[in-house]
Amino acid sequence: MLSGSKSRAPRIVHLIDSGGFFGAEQVVVTLAAQQADNGLEVVIGTIISPQDDGNPIGDVARSRNVPVVVFEIEDGLNRSGMHRILEWIDASEISVVHCHGYKANIFLGLSAPRNRPWRLVATLHGWVAGSLRSRLGVYEFAERMILRRFDLVCPVADGMVTRLPRVLRRQDRVRVIPNGIQIEVETERLPNDIAAFSNGASILVAIGRLSGEKCFSVLIDAFARLIQTREQICLVIVGAGGERDALARQIEDLDLAASVMLAGYRERPRKWLGHCAALVISSRTEGLPMVLLEALAAGLPVVSTRVGQIPVVAADVDIRLVDPGDARALCQNMADALEFGAEDELMRRRQQVVAQRFSAGAMAKAYDDAYAYAEDRAR
Repeated sequence: MLSGSKSRAPRIVHLIDSGGFFGAEQVVVTLAAQQADNGLEVVIGTIISPQDDGNPIGDVARSRNVPVVVFEIEDGLNRSGMHRILEWIDASEISVVHCHGYKANIFLGLSAPRNRPWRLVATLHGWVAGSLRSRLGVYEFAERMILRRFDLVCPVADGMVTRLPRVLRRQDRVRVIPNGIQIEVETERLPNDIAAFSNGASILVAIGRLSGEKCFSVLIDAFARLIQTREQICLVIVGAGGERDALARQIEDLDLAASVMLAGYRERPRKWLGHCAALVISSRTEGLPMVLLEALAAGLPVVSTRVGQIPVVAADVDIRLVDPGDARALCQNMADALEFGAEDELMRRRQQVVAQRFSAGAMAKAYDDAYAYAEDRAR
């Protein structure tokens, strides 16, 4: 138990700047809900802009009976907003401030006092910017530098560790903690529009924001090769984002409108993943995608690029790996997944690996140990 909380369970706030409900947001809600089930006092603090359209993570958290506090703060390096967060932390007798995402990390890293009575922990869900030439690249660089002010930093993938400041590694303030999911989930039939579009064909599904790092254009090119040799297949891409118009034009140019569907954002697609033939991940960068774990829990075969923590998972389960950007290899591995992926023994193995290593309970236990370790170091 953490210092200053001898008569009660540790009080934890998960801070995140969020404009939607994607992989990182799902991790936060899953972790907070599991911690609450384990008897810890936990709250999710959402940083939103007055211009944001709602608070999706707050809505989902409340539906899981997780308390939410909202910090409405103008965009940019807002010092008054930082001060309000710190005032709330002090007034709420928080034991652990657990940050997620570059904005929360930068805000707390810059403003947290050195003699703070609470521990400062960050989860790194993955970096997507390729260089400093973009605004996001600058934010991610600033985040990595500011992380040296944290008590403990927890990447979700081993490959992220070498990009962290050396002082963190030298002082043993880095601990890799994989994502986890709720294993038991209610299953639903396919959404009506997706069922009508597929019309009984085998569904290859991809899920993620329609942004450049997901490389859905490469996936569409690979599928265009695949459909020349196979019948009764379709590709459904689930997600929203700025690349939608470009992807729609690509689908039209390749005459794939009857077999590739841009399905838009969907809430909790894991409920109907079991009706698909395979999950495809075409990204050039990932941490440990929640959708990967959800697909394996549903018994689905997975074809993925060799990025992030995915090859580590592939050491224990049959994930077909290809190099990022290789449409030809992606095509061949999708064909193999359709041919061999539905075997019962393979399906059971996928489900067992997730249940044993990537459950919400395992993730919450790892963070509980991490909080205790950070507190011991601070004494």
